[in-house]
Amino acid sequence: SADTVAVDARAANAGEGQAVRNDRLAIGVSVILPGSRNLEHRHPHTETYIILSGTGAVSHLGETHHLGRLDAVYYPAEVWHAIRNTGDQPLYFLYAHEFPFGATHSGIAEGDRPIINRHS
Repeated sequence: SADTVAVDARAANAGEGQAVRNDRLAIGVSVILPGSRNLEHRHPHTETYIILSGTGAVSHLGETHHLGRLDAVYYPAEVWHAIRNTGDQPLYFLYAHEFPFGATHSGIAEGDRPIINRHS
């Protein structure tokens, strides 16, 4: 089961599962329901999403990238990010990031941007 379920733009609910983590890495699966997105957020570490099923979109500095099965997006540290479900089926994606989360957040470094890798 997914460990995070996004039901709308204002809420993320914990599911039955848990992220697999140790003192250096957390990895898990999230699901976003049709018409929803996860909360826009940033953190002091990098994060990668890999689409497992469904379709979604991410935006950065006004540019939108549409994602499908096995596409990946890498976020540098401190870059604001969110993903939205653009389809009519649940969007499942694997996430991986350094763990534990840092306690402080700094500003976004100019020029930092996500890297999109499309599976073809």
